[in-house]
Formats: sequence, structure tokens, C-alpha cells
Amino acid sequence: MREQKKGAMGHGHASSNFRLVRGEALSESIRRIVRAQIDEAIHRLTNKGPDWEQAIRDSRVCCKRLRAVMRLIRKEVKAEIFGREDGCFRDASRALAPVPEVVVSDGMLRRSGRRISEELSALCSWSPNGRQSTEIKAPAGIGDQTAANVAAGLALARERVDEWPFHHEGFSIVAGGLKRCYKEGSNCCYLSLDNPSSRNLRDWRKQVTYLRHQVSIFRPVWPKVLGSLAEQLKLLGEYLNEYGDLIVLQEGFSMPDSLELAEVEQRLPRIERRCRELEKKAVAVAQRVYAESPKAFVQRLNEYWLAWMLEGGSRSMRNNETVEPEGLPRATRSYLKHQH
Repeated sequence: MREQKKGAMGHGHASSNFRLVRGEALSESIRRIVRAQIDEAIHRLTNKGPDWEQAIRDSRVCCKRLRAVMRLIRKEVKAEIFGREDGCFRDASRALAPVPEVVVSDGMLRRSGRRISEELSALCSWSPNGRQSTEIKAPAGIGDQTAANVAAGLALARERVDEWPFHHEGFSIVAGGLKRCYKEGSNCCYLSLDNPSSRNLRDWRKQVTYLRHQVSIFRPVWPKVLGSLAEQLKLLGEYLNEYGDLIVLQEGFSMPDSLELAEVEQRLPRIERRCRELEKKAVAVAQRVYAESPKAFVQRLNEYWLAWMLEGGSRSMRNNETVEPEGLPRATRSYLKHQH
């Protein structure tokens, strides 16, 4: 049963400032989106309210979205700028992350400061004699100075956004990054299914998260279709989260003296059954998400974006310099050719 409560940002859907706007050049959309996410993170880090833990989590979401955007424009801005900015957002997210841990408190399992599904909690809190054998440990909080340092680093990154070199315009500035992210996610899928280690599942989950955020940016292009894809990616990420947590627990149970042998023998079969259930669900979603080649996926989004811009009557989108003609349907190429 999934947790119903959502944070202030509404993690089920991207915020209104994390999307394209028709008539706006794609490069300017990217700059605007990045500035808005940085502003959101800084605001939450510098305005300490009653729910400080939620503010920290929301700030980390902003950093994850920023890293997804950097992967979208990775090819356009080149390696040096990508490495600098992605490193900045990565370090900010790490600084705001709680100490990794698995705890049981009031019968609810938590890991890294977040609640885990009730199914997983039941698997781990149960023992032959009815007691909880997982240690209770409060997560380390994020101090004011840490938050201030992260906010300062993000503010400097914001000043650099105007300097990012976009040498092209239109879909070409995101095509390479989108293709790479989709391909890496597909590769991680096969690797994780072949060897479902905690590391492989974590890497796959990261790629799923990046792609979900990237698709969310393009959601206005075709809300029903891309909104459905974003929801599937969100669902896949949830399955991988729980699957990865179970693998961590399996690895922990295999450690000497971590639990009494009787408890290990009775818990592991239940955990293994849940792993198989999650694997089956993840495969079903992954088959839909990765149903096409990376090239076909990018071409499809290119066509959606072009149709959306043409529908809005933007003259600039009728110029071949702003679109990727390769792979487009013949009728579309013919239409663009006669707009000169």
C-alpha cells in the first residue's frame, strides 16, 4: 500500500515551472527551468519552516531535476560545463542526504529518512517470537550551516546559467542527451535483471528518475501520452526502490551475527517471494517504457514537439534550422520545405 501523503512540491507531478512553454525557444526554456529549480531549492533551504525535513527532501528533488536537465543538454554544453554543473548539483544533493540506514520505529520501516511500503515493513519487522529485531536509530538532521552552504553553492550555479553555450536551437539541443539517457536506462534494465544487486538496481533507478524528469519537461507537448509515460516511469521507480531495499536487507542478513539463524531462515523466503513479485511488476512496466529503440524514442518526441509548436502558430518552428528533419515523416518534411 503506497503512502498517500505528498510533499509540498507534489512529487506525483512536476511543478508548473518545470515544463516547456509554447513559443519560447527551447534553450530559453532550459535556462528558465534551471533557474526556477535553483530558486525553489534556495527558498526552501533559507526559509526554515515547521516541516524542515520536508523542505530538505524538496530541495533534494530540485537537485535531482537539475541533474536530469544537465543530462538532457549534456552534448550541447560539452563535457567541461556538464561536469562542473552536474558535480555542483550532485554535491548539493549529497550534502542534504540523511545517513543511509534501515530503522523500525512504531512498527513502520524507514530507510534514509523515507517511509518504505507496508509490505516491506511487515517483512522486516516480523520475527518468530513477535519482537522487532531491527535497531531503532534516529536519522541525522541537516543543520542550518549545511543548508546555508548548499544554498550559497546553488546561488553561484544560478549566476553561471547565462553563460551556458547553446550553439544550436530547437530539438537538436536535447536530442543527444535524451537518446543517451533512454539508452542507459535500457542497458541498466537488462543488467539489473541479469544480476539484481543493490548497486545495479540503484543505477537503474537513477536512470529511470532522470528520464521521468526529462519527460515531465516535455509533458505539455502531448499531456495525455507523455503524462502516462511519466506515470509509468514513476511506478517503475517505486518498484525499484522497494526491490533495492529488499536486496540490501538480503545482503545484511547474510552477514555473520546480524540476526539469529532461526529468524534468517524464516524471513528470507518471504523476502525472496516479494523480490520475485517486484521483479515481475518491474519487467512489465519496463517492457512498455523501453519498447522502442533509443533512436525511435527520440524521433517520436521530436515529432510530438514539432507538431505542438506548429499547432501554436510559431513562425520560428517552420524554419528547418530549429527542427531535426532526419527521421521525420515525409509529409512533415515536405511541409517544412515549403515554408521558406
